[in-house]
Amino acid sequence: MEKDKVDKQESRKSRGIGLKWLSVLLAILTVLVSVLLLLASYRISSSSKDLQEASDAYIRGQITANQLKQGSDNLTTHVRSFVVTGKIKYLDYYIKEKTELKAFDNAYEELNSILEDDNLKASLKMINDYEDKLKESEAKAILMAMEYYGITDQKYYDALSGYNLTSYEASLSLDDKHDKSISLAFGGDSELVHYGDYDMYKKIVEDNVDSFIKQLASATQNDQAESMKSLDNSVFALRRMTIYSMLFLMLMAFTILNFVVRPLLKNIEHINTHDYLEEEGVYEIKYLATSYNQMMSRVNDNQKKLSYEASHDALTGLFNRQAYLDNIRSFEDAKICFLHLDVDNFKHINDTYGHDVGDRYLKKVAAVLEKSFRKGDQIYRLGGDEFAVIMDEIDKENAQIVIDKVEMIEEALIDGSDGVPVSAVSVGATFYTGAGDVDRVYKEADLALYAAKNSGKGKLVFYDESMANDTIEKIED
Repeated sequence: MEKDKVDKQESRKSRGIGLKWLSVLLAILTVLVSVLLLLASYRISSSSKDLQEASDAYIRGQITANQLKQGSDNLTTHVRSFVVTGKIKYLDYYIKEKTELKAFDNAYEELNSILEDDNLKASLKMINDYEDKLKESEAKAILMAMEYYGITDQKYYDALSGYNLTSYEASLSLDDKHDKSISLAFGGDSELVHYGDYDMYKKIVEDNVDSFIKQLASATQNDQAESMKSLDNSVFALRRMTIYSMLFLMLMAFTILNFVVRPLLKNIEHINTHDYLEEEGVYEIKYLATSYNQMMSRVNDNQKKLSYEASHDALTGLFNRQAYLDNIRSFEDAKICFLHLDVDNFKHINDTYGHDVGDRYLKKVAAVLEKSFRKGDQIYRLGGDEFAVIMDEIDKENAQIVIDKVEMIEEALIDGSDGVPVSAVSVGATFYTGAGDVDRVYKEADLALYAAKNSGKGKLVFYDESMANDTIEKIED
């Protein structure tokens, strides 16, 4: 299959003319066309200035109109992120966008300065008016969310000094203010016909920006039509322009070679080697290279995310059982202490307080383990209420370190000041010195854990060979 694919690619290469030779051919044809232009001067128009200016004005207006829309979207994204998460960084992003970057305001001022058509100016003013309504809703949402999250920094209030809550809004409870801030930022909760005010104003802004771009295109087409008429009045400069055209076309061929063909060929090599593209050449190639690089970056990020999710427990963020199975072989030549931990009475916690509290307790155990052990130690949630820790470079001579760690864990877990039920963990531990099958550490630690459970729970027991013998005797009995 791979060979067929390569053969097809080679076949495509052999058919037709490559970009490089096509550009050379275009250069030759340019000279010939220029000679023909001298013989057919009556058919050529020389002036395209007005047409170019009209096109440039449209491109500039369209880009600026899109910046107008993007600026509004940036504010929406930041305010929604802040009211939902309460993270200061989103509030800072919003304030920076509103007071420093001013993407919407700058785009509005630029468009207002370059537009001459009254209808377009009226449409632009309507967009600005509804954006002001959006900003008012955003400001109120932020003010109420700041109260809910306990943010009192005066600089944020100064940045929003032009907006105030109504007496009704100010009188709401913190929870109601939070709900109201979300409602203001997301535009209500109706799913059928009606939008909330924010959604309605947002849609009006977006629709009017799209309509504005269409009006701009229509106005540009009229200007272009007028420019086309003026071309017929420029025939008198045909011979002179023919010479200029020849030089221009030669330059165009050179430009295509330098700014189109060369970047394309270079980026084809990057694609074949799965490298990021070089963002050079004409605008279109730069744009495509940027888009490709962004896509490649997202693919790499997604691969990292999938790899993380495959090796980490979703609830606690610790390594999962699969990660343990993948990693344990790397300790075959190492000295380690393997700890197998089991939460005592976890079923009782779940049955009495509910699974939400049970999950909170498991998260607490995970946090305590991460705080108690070194960064080089590996911590796993094997499943349910079972955890494991691999302490690297620890042998029997360092047993006291293990004992101290477990005591530290027990002290943290019996602290119920955080509202999580008090419990303990039983721990089975075993040492491995790099000899034999490293997989045995799990079995040995499990036997030690069994002994710890039988001795009254909430204890640490180190494995010894008698535990294996006791197990054999129990099986034989």
